[in-house]
Amino acid sequence: MIKRYFTLLILVQLLGSCSESEPTKVVTPIAIEKDSVSLWIEESKNPKSTELQKAAVLKNAYQYALSTTSDALKAKYFSFLSENLYLTGDSTLFRKINKQAISINRKLNDSLPLGYAYWDLAEFFKTYSVKDSAYNSYSEAQKVFENSKEQQLSGRMYLEMAKIQSEIKDYVGSETTSTSAIERFKPLADNLFLYYGYKSLGISLGGLGEVEKSQTYYHEALYYLKLADLDKVQEASIINNIGVLYRDNKQYKIAIDNFKTVLKTDSLIIKNPSLYAKALSNLASSKLYDNDTLGVNKLFLEAIEIKKKENLTASLASSFFNYAEYKAFANDTLSAITNAKIAEELSLKSEGNESLLEVWPFLATLDNKKAPDYFKKYIQLDDSLQKEERKLQNKFARIRFETDEFIAENVELETEKEVLSKQKQIWIGIAAGFFLLGLSVYIIINQRAKNQKLRFDQQQQANNQEIFNLMLMQKQKVDEVKRLEQKRISEELHDGVLG
Repeated sequence: MIKRYFTLLILVQLLGSCSESEPTKVVTPIAIEKDSVSLWIEESKNPKSTELQKAAVLKNAYQYALSTTSDALKAKYFSFLSENLYLTGDSTLFRKINKQAISINRKLNDSLPLGYAYWDLAEFFKTYSVKDSAYNSYSEAQKVFENSKEQQLSGRMYLEMAKIQSEIKDYVGSETTSTSAIERFKPLADNLFLYYGYKSLGISLGGLGEVEKSQTYYHEALYYLKLADLDKVQEASIINNIGVLYRDNKQYKIAIDNFKTVLKTDSLIIKNPSLYAKALSNLASSKLYDNDTLGVNKLFLEAIEIKKKENLTASLASSFFNYAEYKAFANDTLSAITNAKIAEELSLKSEGNESLLEVWPFLATLDNKKAPDYFKKYIQLDDSLQKEERKLQNKFARIRFETDEFIAENVELETEKEVLSKQKQIWIGIAAGFFLLGLSVYIIINQRAKNQKLRFDQQQQANNQEIFNLMLMQKQKVDEVKRLEQKRISEELHDGVLG
């Protein structure tokens, strides 16, 4: 009888475990001088200041930024204020500042601060559990980062979107979004965020009931976890998730071994008491489902004590519900009803609708007089949640469609640019080819002319040399005739003198 209520519990705890050690928003700080704005922000963070004092200095900072005449400096001020004020209690002031930051950075076409401003807005909505607005703001930030070629930041926005999709049970959408995140991290070899990406995939596939695939992705996450060189607490979180999967698949003994491994993690109760308490509760419930109640009571009470100390209201509701199941299993109906009502109260306080969907049917089986009221509340809440989830899923699907269209348009634009660039390169190549061809023809003709002139000059020189040789020979002949004539005259004179 007890086990028919376990499926929803497992899903809730699976989702809850995904929040362990999630990456927080860490961005490059905006460079800004130590002027009035930065000093006011520092003053607003002073724990000794009252809420009124904090509100006053933040309003001073806002007015100072608003009065700045330089758009570039104003953009820095509003971006800086938006980054530092999204967690403050003054939501109206933050919305004004954030709106100004988005507007002026869009005007200046400054992509990175614009993306951060949307990120601030998403974090603000997430704080107030406005899931659709948070998802939409993450999507806007993702588009800005994607368009700016900031692949790591784009992937981180996808991870945040996937987490919200898991929370509303849009596991198919979450799987797709997680995959998109991983595609951004893979070329960067970003082991830390690949770990988070595969962990998100494991959660999504677990929600879809794909136990083997989910385990595969969790082990892939462990692989990247080791490459990222993180501490054992992160590893314990994954092992806890794997244990939940085994429990969901009714492989209780393997699940128990996983939870025991988590609890053996060095100093876990100090480093992460929340995870330690969850592992205690998970171990106790797994033993209970395996009909092994030895030590279960102590485990539940220890988990409850830690969660009370850590003020983990939603998780505490889950533990009280599990403890009520244990009491029902032990045939202690009165104690079971008492603990179930505590779980109901805590669930209402923390707005834990999923827990209420477990508690009310359980109470109906124990309290016959109030059973109709409990079933009525269950049906109303279940219908309401299903409608809201379908509404959000459809809205998220539209946002994803618009995002895909945006990416497709960018890809098409990039393709057109590449085509135009290639065409330009082709025409430049053709022009360069004709130029080189003309240059080659000119060089060939010029070289031929030079060769012809050279041959002519060589021929001319040969002719001149031949003429010179002929003239030289002629001169030699003339000289020879003169010499012979002189000899003849000399001999005639000699002979005449003698005669």
